[in-house]
Amino acid sequence: MIGLDTNVLLRVFIEDEPVRQHAQCVAMLRAVAPEPAMINPIVLAEATWTLSKRMKRSRRQVADFVADVLDAEVFEVPFSPAARRALKAYEHGRGDFADYLIAEINAEAGCRATFTFDTDAADHGHYSLLP
Repeated sequence: MIGLDTNVLLRVFIEDEPVRQHAQCVAMLRAVAPEPAMINPIVLAEATWTLSKRMKRSRRQVADFVADVLDAEVFEVPFSPAARRALKAYEHGRGDFADYLIAEINAEAGCRATFTFDTDAADHGHYSLLP
């Protein structure tokens, strides 16, 4: 298995001709390694931050990106059930995708709560807002 960093992952999806670019990247990934490429949850979180803050993409565009990564057969995302729950929370909440991903991974690991000062993230049930 190979892993992809944030810049490579973004290039798969963010180009002038996304469908053609995506097909080319998928073909390249399959040629280099016939098995899926791993997308570390940290890479996924960093990519959503880059899309949102640097590239000024809308929440809908960021959510679509995450869904595309999670649905692509050429990628394997550890904690993908947690990432899917985080995506759903992101689509309905005010926090950043990374905040929801942290909460979901922590919950999956057995944490009762994740403490935060972030009022937007605190709308998620696994967060507890500190005063």
